[in-house]
Amino acid sequence: MKVPAHTWTIFKCTGAMPNAIQELLHRIYSEFFPTSEYQPCGGIDFEVYPDSDIHSPKYESEIWISVEKRMV
Repeated sequence: MKVPAHTWTIFKCTGAMPNAIQELLHRIYSEFFPTSEYQPCGGIDFEVYPDSDIHSPKYESEIWISVEKRMV
């Protein structure tokens, strides 16, 4: 798979799935983006889920969101 070049924001997530990732996505769009100098650019986004116990409260995953500078 070829991934186009972008600027990315990478958010680390710790906690049992699916609640942890759902809560993080909510915080990203309700807290991070409204106050950030960046906005989603509509490019390819990724969620990274390592192969381990997704129900563990220590499970770690990532969300990669392609962004661009917000126009003022």
